[in-house]
Amino acid sequence: MDDERKVPERIRVTKLQEAQLLDLQAIEARCAQMFYEIGLTEADVAPRSDFELARLTRDHDILVAEADHQPAGFLVWADEAPGVAVLATLMVAPAYQRFGVGTRLLRELGDSASGHGIGYAVTPGWQRATWAMACLGVRGFIPLEGNAAPEPLAGWCERRAGQLVPEGQSLWWAKTDGLGTIPGLPRPVPSSSS
Repeated sequence: MDDERKVPERIRVTKLQEAQLLDLQAIEARCAQMFYEIGLTEADVAPRSDFELARLTRDHDILVAEADHQPAGFLVWADEAPGVAVLATLMVAPAYQRFGVGTRLLRELGDSASGHGIGYAVTPGWQRATWAMACLGVRGFIPLEGNAAPEPLAGWCERRAGQLVPEGQSLWWAKTDGLGTIPGLPRPVPSSSS
């Protein structure tokens, strides 16, 4: 299967467009299958309908990555007081994983959040999904443990006490400045196709 995959020539990130909704729904369904293969259930990871995805725009920004004009992944985030970017969803279609699509989405989130004075991003992750935890770790996220959170992340945690992460998940955080940059590699220069 990997031999059939083609590295995209161009990755472009846009805000959600209505015409992309069915593609995002399909991406979420394919990604859900990966979680089911490691023992999670539909009660844990239920793919959303196109209507449910569209409703997210009431409280969230949705960024969509297109690989050669085809939706390849998406990211859902919201800013919460006192200035924390909450990354609710990051999904990349299996056919486009490991081609920089997720990294590009995280970079766009980091740039947008930093531009609005938001210094930290936080996201939950399924502990069983070792590939997802590794992806977060390589891109600057670290697990939030105890009281090790910097301000204003600690204030956000206090406000959300008791409702942070469901059982089986852990909370990860990163600085938004440089988000999506893999340590040790130079940060790519933004292209005019963004």
